[in-house]
Amino acid sequence: MKIISVRENLEYKDIAIQYFQKKWGRKNTKIIYEDCISNCIFNKKSVASLVFIIK
Repeated sequence: MKIISVRENLEYKDIAIQYFQKKWGRKNTKIIYEDCISNCIFNKKSVASLVFIIK
């Protein structure tokens, strides 16, 4: 297994956004996932982290 930090591997940002939008997004909520993930990645004071686990 491989753990990938989206903050440290920005090429996964759009993949992460699309994944969350596809799984849980609705027409009127899709922008929320983009905003949340972008803020998580680019806010250096943020404690939150987004990672992918790849088999």
